[in-house]
Amino acid sequence: MTFNPIGQGGAGVFLGLFLVFAQGIHGEETVAKTDPMAGSSAVPAAVAPPTAEEAGSTNGVVPAPSLEVVASSVDSAAPQPPRSSLDPARSNPMESLDDKKPIVVGNLLEFRVLEDLDEEPTSKDDANAGLAMNRLQVSDSGEVEHPYFGRIMARGKTHRQLAEEIKKILEKPDGYYYQATVLISLATSGVSRGKVYISGAVTKPGPFEIPVNENMTVSKALSSVGIVEDRAAINQIKLVRKVPEGAPPPEPIIVNLDDIRKGITGSDRVLEPEDQIIVPGLSSRGQVSIAGNVAQVGNYPIPLDRELTVKDVIVQAKFGDFADKRRVKLFRKGEKGDPMEIDMVKILETGEEENNPVLQDGDHIFVPKRLFNF
Repeated sequence: MTFNPIGQGGAGVFLGLFLVFAQGIHGEETVAKTDPMAGSSAVPAAVAPPTAEEAGSTNGVVPAPSLEVVASSVDSAAPQPPRSSLDPARSNPMESLDDKKPIVVGNLLEFRVLEDLDEEPTSKDDANAGLAMNRLQVSDSGEVEHPYFGRIMARGKTHRQLAEEIKKILEKPDGYYYQATVLISLATSGVSRGKVYISGAVTKPGPFEIPVNENMTVSKALSSVGIVEDRAAINQIKLVRKVPEGAPPPEPIIVNLDDIRKGITGSDRVLEPEDQIIVPGLSSRGQVSIAGNVAQVGNYPIPLDRELTVKDVIVQAKFGDFADKRRVKLFRKGEKGDPMEIDMVKILETGEEENNPVLQDGDHIFVPKRLFNF
C-alpha cells in the first residue's frame, strides 16, 4: 500500500490554499497597474466575477474579488473635494478694511497689528493703558500719532489706505515687524477717549472727559462746564497742547470765544487728550477813555466789584485849567447821533447823582475847552 502524505481529505485543502496564493500574486500585479506612482495614468477595466465553469474548475472554491474591482469601486464612491476658492479677506484681513469712506478730523480710530504678541493685561489699569495705546485721534492738522510709526497724515485717506501706509513703515528694515497685518477701524466702544484739563474763570474747573466719536471743541467743552461770564476774558482763552517729554513748551493757541459766539469759528479747535484749556480772569469789566481838557488823558478800567461813573473818571483824570465843566460830552459805544451832555458842576457841587451816568465798556468822555475864562 502506497503512503500518501496529503491524503484524500487534504487534497482539497491544499488545492484551496494554492488558489488563494495565486490570487494574491494576481492582486499585487493589479496594484502595480493601478498605482499612479508607477507611471501609468490609465484606469484598468473592471474584471468580471468568475463564471460557474471557472468556479467549478476549482472544486467549488470561489476566488476573492480582484483588487482591480475593489480599487475601482472605492475611487468611484469617494467624494471629490471642490476646487479651491479662497476668500481674499480670509487670507489677508487687510483686504476687508473700509476703502470708501475717508477719514476726517476728530475721528477716533482703533489700531491693531495681528502679529503683536504682547502679553494679555493683568489689571484693569493695564487694560485701559493698552486701549489708549491702540487708539488714534485725528488731530486738527489731520494727522495721527503712535510710538510705532510716529506722526503721519490720515485725513482724506480710507482705513485701508492708512493701514497699508502704516504697514510699510512697520516693515522697514529698522521697523518693529518683519511682517505686519495692520487693522484700522472706527472706534465704537467706551464713553471717553481721554481727558482735557480746564482751569481759570469757569464754574467747574478740573478734568473733562472727551466723548467718543464726537468732535469736541474748546467752545463745546466750555459750554459744558460753564464760564463766569463777568469775570472771564473770553477773547483770550488759551489752549495748550501736550508735547513729548523733554521738548520745549509750545506757544498756546488763542481761542476767541467772543468771535465763535458770533459765528466766526476760525479760532476754535478740536480737543485732543491731555489738552489744557485756560480761561484768563478779568482784572476789570472793560475800560472807558477820556480826552480833552483834562490832566490825565487815557483809558480807565471798569472794576469788577463796582460800577464806574462819569464823576469817578473825572475825579481821576482831573479837569484842566480851561475845562468847560458844564458841557462834558459822553459818547456811548455803538450809539449814533449826538453825544450826551453832562453838567459836571451841578454833580460835583450839589451831589445830584441821578445825572451821573454809569459807564459801560467802550464809552468815551470828552471835556471841551471853555471859550472864555471867567
